Amino acid sequence: MDEGLKGPLNAKEEPAMTVNTIDDYLANLVPEQQSALDKLRKQIRAAAPGAEECISYSLPAFRKGRVVCGFGAAKKHCALYMFSDSTLNAFAMIYQVTM
Repeated sequence: MDEGLKGPLNAKEEPAMTVNTIDDYLANLVPEQQSALDKLRKQIRAAAPGAEECISYSLPAFRKGRVVCGFGAAKKHCALYMFSDSTLNAFAMIYQVTM
């Protein structure tokens, strides 16, 4: 995954691109990142039924009344972002993580 993002999302190579959907965002990633984040997307959908997909702060996100989590890709990593304490605590319980 050393090549990271391809195309306009890689700010070091080209200006940032505006994306309107998660599919648009994923389409601009290298295959390894597409695969990893698509898997995460499916896990979030399963964990948060009824959550609406959106773009928030230029990142793919999920809204259930308010934005609860999102994800993104950088040159050498992918990340999951929790946008609320309640979401973070729920994930901690599911994965038995001590906060």
